[in-house]
Amino acid sequence: LAYKANHPNARVVQFDTVEGTKGGKCLFTIHFPSISYMIAFLIDSQKANIIVSKLQIIKNIWKEKFYTDFEIGLTDNGKEFQLPDEMEYYDDEHKMNLFYCDPGKSYQKPEIENNHTFIRRILPKRTSFDDLTQEDIDLIMNHINSTPREELNGHTPYELACIMIGQDIINQLSMPIERNKVILKPELLKKKIKK
Repeated sequence: LAYKANHPNARVVQFDTVEGTKGGKCLFTIHFPSISYMIAFLIDSQKANIIVSKLQIIKNIWKEKFYTDFEIGLTDNGKEFQLPDEMEYYDDEHKMNLFYCDPGKSYQKPEIENNHTFIRRILPKRTSFDDLTQEDIDLIMNHINSTPREELNGHTPYELACIMIGQDIINQLSMPIERNKVILKPELLKKKIKK
């Protein structure tokens, strides 16, 4: 809060994970709260080095824009986020300021928590992610990011991400779905979902 007070224009990105079944694959999510745009990586476990490796992919895509778009990173105190130096630095330069919510206070990053409800429409709690692929997760996120939002004046997160972040970056991560073809139900993945 002190950093934000001294840097009022700093952009905030929120990090979290979404569990499938206990001990199975999960999702590492990256959320841009001002535009409701979310990226998700399928990961084998909630290990900090896996989070760092996925964030490295993002750093390589964003390149010099990383510091601008990821000036503040906000997450919880989960074990998967316990390598702050590796998360903050890119090519040996300090590029992000990582902050942690108070323990047990997920309401301090409500936007990412709320956006997870879209994921849960397609992948309900206690659904195994073990048979899913990154392509499946990309499909899910394409549909979620193509959903018009009231808080975005009827725009989709994808549309605003292309403007705010840049279409060249966003096109490496997602594709738009026509509004009338968006599916936010388990049927999106048909036979791949197991309970």
